[in-house]
Amino acid sequence: MFPKPWARKAEKRRKNLILGVAALAVIAVAALVLFGGSPIVGGCVAEQTALYQGADLIPNTVIIRFQPGVVERTALSIGSAYGQVKQFNTTYDPSRDVDHYNVLIEVPDAKKLQAVCDLEQKPEVEMAFPQRHLPQ
Repeated sequence: MFPKPWARKAEKRRKNLILGVAALAVIAVAALVLFGGSPIVGGCVAEQTALYQGADLIPNTVIIRFQPGVVERTALSIGSAYGQVKQFNTTYDPSRDVDHYNVLIEVPDAKKLQAVCDLEQKPEVEMAFPQRHLPQ
């Protein structure tokens, strides 16, 4: 006797579901191996805290440097999403012959390192960092 058509379809769905779950498990393990932890920005604040521990930081300020080609409107909107924009300027990078927009924002110190982590995940942002006093 031949199996019923609906039974074959159910078996095929079950196999596809198992393959899909297995593929997701492989991706999760690969992310853990490649990124050394969760693919979500969980340990970033701890890394930033260790990096800037003992540094002479200017209170409540973060500098954002944007990728070349990011337009002024985008730079200002991203900056204002994380804090109050205090300064906006353009710098020229002679090694790459490009201009960069830079935005200085005011962010409460309690949220400053989280803002740096979030901003660094954005493709438009080249780098973000707390503003420091220059050594003398």
